[in-house]
Amino acid sequence: MEPSDSYRKSDLFVASHHTLPNPWKFAGRGDDRITTSDGVKILPLPLEGEIQQHHLVREAVVFGIDRLETPGMMLFREKDADGVRMSDTEFLNIIWPLIEDLKDYMKALAEITKESVLVMPEDMTCPWADIISIKRTQAYSEFASSIDELYNRLDNLRGPGLMLSMPELEIWIFLRFKELGITLLGKKSDFFGSGVDSLKAIQMRELIMKSIDLGGKAEECAPLIVLDTGNVEKLARKLVAIREGEDVERGNNDQIQTMEGLIKDFCFFEKHVPGSHSDSQDGKVVVLTGATGSLGSHVLAHLATQSDIRTIHCLLRPTGSTGISPHDSLCIGLQKRNFPGLYPMTTRRFPDIQPQSSDIFKPDLGLSREMIRSLRMHATHIIHCAWEVNCALPTVSFRQQVASVQNLLKLSLTSTRSEPAHFLFCSSVGVAMRTPSTIPLVPETPIPSLTHCSPTGYAQSKLISERIIEKAVAEYGARATILRIGQIIPGGGRGTPKWNQNEMIPLLMRSAISIGVLPSRIGTRFGDTCSWVDVNKLAESIIEIAGLSSQDEGQIYDNGKNKGHREESQLVYNIVHPRPFSWFNDFLPSLKLAGLQYNVVSYREWVEKLSRSKIDLENNSSRELLEFWLAQLGNTYEFDEEREVRFDTQRAQGKSKTLRDMVNLVEGLKLVELAKGIINT
Repeated sequence: MEPSDSYRKSDLFVASHHTLPNPWKFAGRGDDRITTSDGVKILPLPLEGEIQQHHLVREAVVFGIDRLETPGMMLFREKDADGVRMSDTEFLNIIWPLIEDLKDYMKALAEITKESVLVMPEDMTCPWADIISIKRTQAYSEFASSIDELYNRLDNLRGPGLMLSMPELEIWIFLRFKELGITLLGKKSDFFGSGVDSLKAIQMRELIMKSIDLGGKAEECAPLIVLDTGNVEKLARKLVAIREGEDVERGNNDQIQTMEGLIKDFCFFEKHVPGSHSDSQDGKVVVLTGATGSLGSHVLAHLATQSDIRTIHCLLRPTGSTGISPHDSLCIGLQKRNFPGLYPMTTRRFPDIQPQSSDIFKPDLGLSREMIRSLRMHATHIIHCAWEVNCALPTVSFRQQVASVQNLLKLSLTSTRSEPAHFLFCSSVGVAMRTPSTIPLVPETPIPSLTHCSPTGYAQSKLISERIIEKAVAEYGARATILRIGQIIPGGGRGTPKWNQNEMIPLLMRSAISIGVLPSRIGTRFGDTCSWVDVNKLAESIIEIAGLSSQDEGQIYDNGKNKGHREESQLVYNIVHPRPFSWFNDFLPSLKLAGLQYNVVSYREWVEKLSRSKIDLENNSSRELLEFWLAQLGNTYEFDEEREVRFDTQRAQGKSKTLRDMVNLVEGLKLVELAKGIINT
């Protein structure tokens, strides 16, 4: 039988019988896998075990897990195994024929050469675990300098790179991507939209470093240069500029121009023409995106409890050729989010949940004409939760996400009702993370400058969308609300019980596993204040702010002075916890109680240690966001306590009873449970 919960311990098992389905055999640990230069994940234990059978070899360790380069091997010699002292070269010459034979047995390691083998001194030991296997991650860490020296030697053996012109370089990039399984339609085709993920981007950078002449300035080839540039033309131009010593990093100005360009591309609408339909005729009809996501599923769960909502239309991504219906897609998605009984629910007549296959990136939302006509006639609210959560992607990769905002706003403005459907957009506090220290609280108003935004593509795409919404409201009569949301944490009780491991906090926490330290603050912008919001409470707050709560619809709270007054003109609400806790005094101690071992260092020292660690998409995923972490230091890379950004929530609390009644998360063992959710996932 497969051991219970073995997957939670990162153990690897293989089927141990060719006919019986249940017997399993322990094959190693999750961190025993390595990634070769073509992205293949392999388990090197069989190869290592065979080599260790040689009487001259005490231990063999394949490395390459943290870099997509030629895999190598460390050989630990037995002490005076033959009673004769021999040089490292003589030792390797004896062992090499065995390695050659085994390479035929395991094709994925065929790239190992004599030059990529490290012969370790006889008195040097390899770290071992209690289960008679090596501590692979610890071994890589202890011998990192030797491994780095080996790769530096290999770099010097490569000789001069290709000196290519701009057109030649573009052709070379096309061909290399084709070898990686990526087909690009043109030199301006977006990398991310064409299927270039983080792994493919790192592989392409490695090919560039190996093959292209960069004029001795390889250090200027940033880890995320492929995704940062976004297409073949820009990547080729950047590489040529690096070689020629040109200024291609105009930095913030380039980012601002990109943001301004996207705003300009998606801010055209037609003014709403009032129709004859009113809310009283057919009740409230809500269009919801992201219903199978973490936030969207919780919003759906709360919408489903409101008695005056007639229908909820869930716009779901097309399933392509899988044959999965929108009905099944919603069922499967909600089950994964721990809402198995939410849909279908035969005991409830209203609200009626209607899943629709939809491509929100298309102008017609990928819906039939009949469905578009029905939504224009009946939809009263549009809640846009769906968004790509990836802080490593550049701004241009969010172009489709920004297009979805325009498309849904157009649906609202073409309503045949007496007023446009109320559009609610889930934004992010990241849009204000570079707010000057002269502003003590970020107000619940539009962001005055694009320079106030975090440098990540994710945050910038949110601010771009805010600008588009602002223009739609001011010039075209749209009804819209921007929900500027802070760090979301798993909810207690129902719904998603675990963290999204792609989010900032889990990524930061897991860095302790790979580098053994955590920062004393969450960067100079986030500082020590943790205003994290329970996803259940957040969803309920959104319903209340939208005016969809049956209990407290549209009420404004101001110490009882304005009870019953509606506030229709408020565009922006900041939704962060009104009673924050301390990162250093509250959360870091909870991690210790949860079992995580680490040392506390300054944020700057943490970033420096992370930058010196190796790229490992599985075990050191925080390293992938190095540029994001660096950006939190600010332009001067100096710590400034006054830079911590805080948010005013007075208006949001006025509209949401749930938000203003939130209790402090420090109470009881809530933080410890949160910490365990990160460590054990």
